[in-house]
Amino acid sequence: MAQSLTAIRAAAVEDPEVEAVLAEFDGDPRRAIRALLDDIAALAEDEPAETMLTLAALVRPEAQRPG
Repeated sequence: MAQSLTAIRAAAVEDPEVEAVLAEFDGDPRRAIRALLDDIAALAEDEPAETMLTLAALVRPEAQRPG
């Protein structure tokens, strides 16, 4: 069964890393998520294209199967 939203929120409150990120953005989860997504995008731009293609192939192995 899927976790309830209350259980997910309770688990997040107990995670010091999550709390640190939220604190950095004055407790605003939308700003924290936007900043993390921007960081991920910046890291992805720094990676060579071959690395990204390899990662995509690992995530989507069905894409390698012949038609």
